[in-house]
Amino acid sequence: MERDWIACPKRFGSQFFFLMNILLMLILVSLALAVMALVAFLWAANSGQFEDTSTPSMRMLTDDPAPAKPSNPPERHKPLPESCDKKS
Repeated sequence: MERDWIACPKRFGSQFFFLMNILLMLILVSLALAVMALVAFLWAANSGQFEDTSTPSMRMLTDDPAPAKPSNPPERHKPLPESCDKKS
């Protein structure tokens, strides 16, 4: 009984057209997203994003450069004063 509007859409006119409007909206939104994805792909292909396919896979195998040493390393410990070295 819930799906009587499928068999006879004229009897349930407003529900039928509401459903058709939603379907039309969903189809248009999905087509718009597909067109945007196609445009993004074509832009990436034309701008050279996919030209060098071997370097990124080889880059992870190379060693990272050694980190630069700081020019003024912080002092780790200061020597104790002589008065602290003597045991009384």
